[in-house]
Amino acid sequence: MGLPGIIVFIIILAAAVGLFAMAIRQRYLILRLGQPEDRFDQIGERVKSLFVYVLGQKKVLDEAYPGLLHVLIFWGFLVLGLGELQFFGEGLYSGFVLPLLGHYPVFYLIQDLFAVLVLVGLLMAAWRRYVVKPDRLDHNPEAAIILSLITGVVLTLFIANGFRAAAHPAASEAAPVTAIISGFLGKQGWSLETLNILYYIFWWAHVLIILGFLVFIPYSKHMHLVACPFNTFFRSLNPMGKMLQPIDFEDEQATLGVRKITDFSWKHLLDMLTCTQCGRCQDNCPAYLSNTPLSSKRFINNMKEHLLECGKEISPGIARASAEKNESSGETEILLESSLIGGVIAEEELWSCKTCGACQYICPVMIEHVPKNVNLRRYLAMEEASYPSGVDNAIRCLEDRGHPYKGTMASRSSWFRGSWAEDLVKENNKEVLFWVGCTAALDDRNMKIAQAFAELLKRSGVRFGILGEKENCCGDPARRLGNEFLYDGLVRDNINLLKKHKVKTIVTTCPHCYNAFKNEYPQIDSEFSQNYEVYHHTEYLAKLLKEKKLIIESAFAETVTYHDPCYLGRYNDIFDLPRKVLQDISGVKLIEMQRNRGRSFCCGGGGGGAWMEEEGTRVNHMRAEQVFVSGADVLCTACPFCMTMMNDGIKVKQAGQDKVVRIYDLAEILEAVTQKNS
Repeated sequence: MGLPGIIVFIIILAAAVGLFAMAIRQRYLILRLGQPEDRFDQIGERVKSLFVYVLGQKKVLDEAYPGLLHVLIFWGFLVLGLGELQFFGEGLYSGFVLPLLGHYPVFYLIQDLFAVLVLVGLLMAAWRRYVVKPDRLDHNPEAAIILSLITGVVLTLFIANGFRAAAHPAASEAAPVTAIISGFLGKQGWSLETLNILYYIFWWAHVLIILGFLVFIPYSKHMHLVACPFNTFFRSLNPMGKMLQPIDFEDEQATLGVRKITDFSWKHLLDMLTCTQCGRCQDNCPAYLSNTPLSSKRFINNMKEHLLECGKEISPGIARASAEKNESSGETEILLESSLIGGVIAEEELWSCKTCGACQYICPVMIEHVPKNVNLRRYLAMEEASYPSGVDNAIRCLEDRGHPYKGTMASRSSWFRGSWAEDLVKENNKEVLFWVGCTAALDDRNMKIAQAFAELLKRSGVRFGILGEKENCCGDPARRLGNEFLYDGLVRDNINLLKKHKVKTIVTTCPHCYNAFKNEYPQIDSEFSQNYEVYHHTEYLAKLLKEKKLIIESAFAETVTYHDPCYLGRYNDIFDLPRKVLQDISGVKLIEMQRNRGRSFCCGGGGGGAWMEEEGTRVNHMRAEQVFVSGADVLCTACPFCMTMMNDGIKVKQAGQDKVVRIYDLAEILEAVTQKNS
């Protein structure tokens, strides 16, 4: 290529890179509008995340077909990226050789093979999008543009290299696909000059498509190519149960939840820019699948569109001023101050969420959906005192009686049975506190779980006690419903109560209580996790079995399926222990429902769902249907909320059927099969 061509190339390259850099800078300035948040801890672990989740595509591959096609395109482009340097260099200077790689024929072989893999991935993507047409994908022109651009990149690469190899046959010796193309082109009888001209035509076409794609990226959903590595690096390293940050009510500048887009932290804004619109969250969202107004994908993307709309109104200078909390133009101020609730996000969407975390667990680019929802609920609860029907009663009951069950005549001592009941409340010489929880203490069906677990502790010789009428709600319902102020008060009261009783080990049958004690109380009392060992009862029962303090002596000859409670499984990664206990029981045939472990379907009781009037199909009825489809005779769970919701769902679904499914907590099954005291 002559000097004029090189100059034109440099001008076009500089223009494309400049436009790309300006767009990225604008998005960076938008992120500065968010609130500060420290995501710079554990740098080693964060770097490891890049290798595992970005280069390794670990979460992308959770789904076989879309995961495979994405990996083919992603890894193909990584390898082709090196080839682009050689390709650009050859076009500008015929004798160019990329240092270290350009000398080796195997480099051209690998480039050819990976280009083919990209085409295979593109064909798979086109088939899925335009033939299979899954509901979770948005069918808009942008997707076609992106597929066309990527296809154009690969085809122009092959054709340009083919013309070059036809003119200079030695160039294709190690590249099989290029050799086939050059062989065909060489038989057309074109002169060397014509072949070189055609080579440069397709070389320029390739360059223009590549640079056009580069400029297009920041304005498309493929912004995730830039944002995803950063979002992965800055992901929360806490378990899901510890991602929600407390409000410091002693700080006069603290905001009570999120009302406007700039109330979110910069990381939450980065989440929005990172979304790939793949729809995996929506496909696993019980609220969406039960026909409520919420789609976890739309939830993120509606806020993303609002954020980008703000970005259009913000010049770089104004963005800096706004980020630094100085002044901005009136029009921009109105947009930035506009409420998300009622405009961008409907209230009904917020209250439809079960906070089950399925969206977050499945997201391949580490978007944190649930904390955004709860922070918006916080504003509604604490600033507007706005709750859906039924929830306001639960909140008032929490304030007045320390539990959310309005109208119950039961007390926290109602579940006691046996001659040892009086001994439970004695304060001395107790190594374990059994935190019963509101539902197990006050609901008739769940009292049986408390009784079974207490009996198992007695059989094991564990010295344990309860707080009886002194016990309060752990605060989880208040927190998930947005009333952080009420939650904060309950937590502080409970911490003071626990300090008075000087216990060291806390065991609870409720995953919500477990998550609160394990992950959230230490956010308020930094010494909590040092002072107390916290167990869910499935963990503690597994421990007793391992230590031979509990002995399984009889069989349980049933086909059993296990329902993973969201706050035990996704929130705290406890999937295997309950299954291991079941598998150790003689006669148990353990089978899995289609949605299990991290993809388990919520019972519908979380996030305040136990007290709300549901729209659409009831989530617990959908989960009950999945139980019947599994063919199990027994449903085992490990959560009082799940017991209540699934018990109701099972009754509804088996009405009029010959099939009968019984439901037990893991503690109830173990009570039936373990050795009794003589």
